[in-house]
Order: sequence, then C-alpha cells, then structure tokens
Amino acid sequence: MNKYKIVLVFISLFSLYSCEDFFEFSVDMDVPPHQTKFAPSTLLTNNEANRTLFLSRSIGALENHEYDDVLYVENASVSINETPLNYILDDYQKGFYELPAGFQFIPNTTYNLKIEKSGFETVFAQQVMPVQVPIIDVELTDEILKVRFQDIPNEENYYIVVLLYGYNNDDNPIYIEPFTDEANYSTLTGGLVFRDAFFDGQEHTFKAKYSNYSQIGNYKVRLYHITKELFLHEKSIDLNFETSGNPFAEPNSLYTNITNGYGIFGLANMYEVTN
Repeated sequence: MNKYKIVLVFISLFSLYSCEDFFEFSVDMDVPPHQTKFAPSTLLTNNEANRTLFLSRSIGALENHEYDDVLYVENASVSINETPLNYILDDYQKGFYELPAGFQFIPNTTYNLKIEKSGFETVFAQQVMPVQVPIIDVELTDEILKVRFQDIPNEENYYIVVLLYGYNNDDNPIYIEPFTDEANYSTLTGGLVFRDAFFDGQEHTFKAKYSNYSQIGNYKVRLYHITKELFLHEKSIDLNFETSGNPFAEPNSLYTNITNGYGIFGLANMYEVTN
C-alpha cells in the first residue's frame, strides 16, 4: 500500500506545476552563418513561349524574411553553352533572363548553364535536350483526358502532360488528377509528371480527370519529353507538399542539379495538339 501512496503523492505534486513551467528550458546552439547562393529555376523547351530563366537567391533559416522581400537576382551573367557556341541570356525583368532571339535547341545535344555575379559562388548545370515524342491521339470525354503516344524503347523516359484552356489568345493550365499513383503534380507547368517504368517501349494512353467548365474556346494538350533531373526535382517538390505539416513524416530534400547552388535547370521537348 505504501508504494501506491508514494505514487499518488508524486502525481499530485506533479499536477501542481504547469506544463510550461516544468518543461521550459533553453539551449545555446552555434548556428553557422548562411552563405547566400544562387537558386535558378527554369524549364526551357523547343517552344518559343518557354525561353526564360528565373534567378533567385537562398536565405538562411534564421534570417528575418517578409513575404514581399526581394529575393530575385538582377545583373547577373547568365549563359548557356553549346560547344563551341556560347549564348548570353538577357536580363530583362526582375530576375527573369531570356534566351536570345532565334536560339533553337537541338535534340540529343548537351547544354551547359553558367551563372556568375560578384558576391556569389559561380554555379553550373548540364542537360541534354530530349527528342520529341509526338502525341498520336487525344480524347476529352466525360471529363476524362486520354493522351496516347509511343514511348521510346530501351531507355528511361520521363514526361509531363498538361491540359490548357485557350480563350482570347490566353492559355491557362487546367488542374488534372491522375487515376493512379503513377503521376505527381508539376509545379513548373501545372500538369502531371510521370515516367515509363511500366510501359517501356509500348504505345501508352495516359489518363487523368479534369473539370469541363466551359464550352467556349479550345483545349490544348501538351506532352513534354523531359530530362530525368527535371522529373526528380518536380517529384521532390510534390512530396514536400504532401508531407507539409505532418510531424510524423520523414523530411524530404528538394532535388537540384545545380552545382554550388539550388534550383533546377531543366530541358524538355514539347509536342502540342489543339482539340
């Protein structure tokens, strides 16, 4: 009986303290200073509408940062090299850099990105422009999108499917939802990103759900044949969104192919049809 009395007394004493008072403590930690780095983000394609790179910078975890703080980087030297040619991107608007007029990507060609500016470590990235994969057929019925295409055999291939609604010369991505877990949301395009792990070398029909909210205007469907690095970056972003706010989820690092920095240098060969 004495044991039970001791336990009850301990519980009673413990209940007299608030959780705040009992567990409140501080720990001194040495946090290394943050080195600001470049964080470029781009999806460049053979399409004339996708010719810009956005350049921002990183911030430290303990830095005070307001929503409207300027994080974009201007007046940097941004170039894309296709040996032996070197192309300088024009710094034209608040962190946006544009490819020179007339520039054309060549499939199966290696392109090197280089960004320099005083106060920053020079960053590099490399990508090979994929070949184009044509769309064979598109169906838009009963709010189900079907995109049929022929996958390239004997190699890993990665794709993005985008559905757009065009009206008054303005194209807007329409949210599409996959039928299975084979696809993730693409933050750069507003479409769905996936790979050919289950249909290598086969004719494949990609399916997704959408909302048919208007009969006016045209629907456009784009099939992007993308690089592996872009696929990994898009998938890591989507996984971060899925685990956000979940204290029991394992942390997921954002994938980057930028040496000495963060972000993504992605290339894609796009094919478009109008329905």
